[in-house]
Amino acid sequence: MDRCRASHDESLLKLPTERATMKKATITIATLIAIATALNLPERFTDDLYVHDANRLASTDAPTTFGWVLRVSGTELLDARMGREYANGYRRHYTSGDGDTTNRYYWANDGKISEVTMDAMFMNMRDYEENSDTSLRRRIY
Repeated sequence: MDRCRASHDESLLKLPTERATMKKATITIATLIAIATALNLPERFTDDLYVHDANRLASTDAPTTFGWVLRVSGTELLDARMGREYANGYRRHYTSGDGDTTNRYYWANDGKISEVTMDAMFMNMRDYEENSDTSLRRRIY
């Protein structure tokens, strides 16, 4: 019986951290949805935001630093831990001459979300890779 109580007590000690993490994720998701709603974007593939981005940000290994692209046809959440090579693939996609000038770019860092240029978003991803432990990238992805 004491073993069950000890196990139960240990799980209670973890709850505040989990709640704080979930609260932060909820605020981040709500902020992204508010931005998208204000701009009436995305027009198509709304599940990118409401399902995929929301689930990713609510996951246990959710990024706290990421680029976010809001487009007519969905969103892209670019986890900064993925590194420069990953980001460069998206950069080539966005500059491939598709003519879509409605893309909006954002940088999120520990709960603060700012609109940036495409170049600034990718520079931030490069800087993140150069100034952080990218071994995490190999473990997660």
